[in-house]
Amino acid sequence: MKSLCLALLACLPLAAVASDGKISKVNGSVRVEAGQSAGDVSTVNGSVTIEEGATAANVDTVNGSITIERNATVQKVESVNGGISLAADVKAASVETVNGTLKLAASAQVSGSVSAVNGSAQLAKGADIKGQLSNVNGKMNIDAAHVGGGLKTVNGDIHADRDYRARMAVVYTRRAIEAALGR
Repeated sequence: MKSLCLALLACLPLAAVASDGKISKVNGSVRVEAGQSAGDVSTVNGSVTIEEGATAANVDTVNGSITIERNATVQKVESVNGGISLAADVKAASVETVNGTLKLAASAQVSGSVSAVNGSAQLAKGADIKGQLSNVNGKMNIDAAHVGGGLKTVNGDIHADRDYRARMAVVYTRRAIEAALGR
């Protein structure tokens, strides 16, 4: 009987889906199909894809990439040793990667902060980050994107197009005037 139970356990799939919609997997990729909803989605040694129009709570992976396709909605997105890509019209609460590249397409929206450690951050024209964009040991490429909480880098470079630099000059000038008037 004990051998039969062990044999049956060995046949179970490695991905587990809980009754609350959580998806967790080790040594393989995870996908939430277009238009579907899921709770937390995580994997170790595999990638995560949230397809077009799907929703998920927290999305994370170790040793894999995360792709959030067009019009999808997610909460916190985290990756260690893998990049994160948010397609057009994606909505996320926060995005963070260690040892990976961040890519936000046009009109991707992050209501909180975005952070990259040991990787670059690339923001397409029209990408919108309400919080701060921070980077350690990498570069930030900003193409007419909006970053409401400012930029912070340690040992990294910031590359911004002319439109972005012009908008930031207005913001910093306004802040300097407000600070001077407040004295």
